[in-house]
Amino acid sequence: MKTKIGIVTYHKYPDLHPEDRALAGFLDTSLFEICPIVWTNPHNLAEIDALIFRSCWDYHTQLPNFQLFLDAIATLQIPTWNPLPVIRRNLHKFYLQELANQNIPILPTVFLAKGKAVDIEAMMANQTWQRAVIKPAVSASSNNTFLIDKGATPNTLQNITNLLQENDLLLQKFIPEIATVGEVSIIFFANGFQYNILKKPKTGDFRVQQEFGGSADWVELPQFIVNQARRVLDIFAPDYLFARVDGIICNEVFYLMELEMIEPYLFTNCHPQASENLAKSIVLKLNS
Repeated sequence: MKTKIGIVTYHKYPDLHPEDRALAGFLDTSLFEICPIVWTNPHNLAEIDALIFRSCWDYHTQLPNFQLFLDAIATLQIPTWNPLPVIRRNLHKFYLQELANQNIPILPTVFLAKGKAVDIEAMMANQTWQRAVIKPAVSASSNNTFLIDKGATPNTLQNITNLLQENDLLLQKFIPEIATVGEVSIIFFANGFQYNILKKPKTGDFRVQQEFGGSADWVELPQFIVNQARRVLDIFAPDYLFARVDGIICNEVFYLMELEMIEPYLFTNCHPQASENLAKSIVLKLNS
């Protein structure tokens, strides 16, 4: 009998994103049946032997429903990759504070609790920041993420106040290297395979995502930088199928920006062995 592997996706890719179709092509069809699972309308979930979270890219807009989906999986005791505890922990970016407390270098960040009255201008002045980035603690693809300058307009400050009424927020120092040198994604698979992606924003922007005009290319990195990124996983989630560790490099130090372990885009098109090695990692997990 074939093992039914559910690939968790969302309504825009009911037949899987091209990255995941490429992955499926490396799994032996005599042993495995690949079943797209649209998380907002999962059919026959109880028949699935294992779930791989891949392109559920709207979960942050329906977080309570997504958490119910995770609860249903837990009730059915379906094995998942990454593991459910890792997914739950990775949902909220305040995990960065926990990692910083364990001596992981992160971007200078102020963590703002929902509903709290704050004076953003005073905070930036106290930190001596000229520019900063505001982002929700639960977000994806730079949703509600924007730059603010010291002496921001009243409208900008009011927008932040309004956003803070509904969301925990992160206020992070803007690092100019993001716009000039770029941001790196260091990608790890369970079978030990690892590769690196350099992402750069388009001129005049700070967002590196391709939907905002950013670029992404394979790049070599020194082993000591890779080791710094791997230490993040050693602390946060040593049991994983895949992980994307995003950060910037300043003075030979890797500064963590985000750890992507729910549904990261893995840039498999940038490395010829990526999809095959992810498939090998899936088989490794299924047999472990």
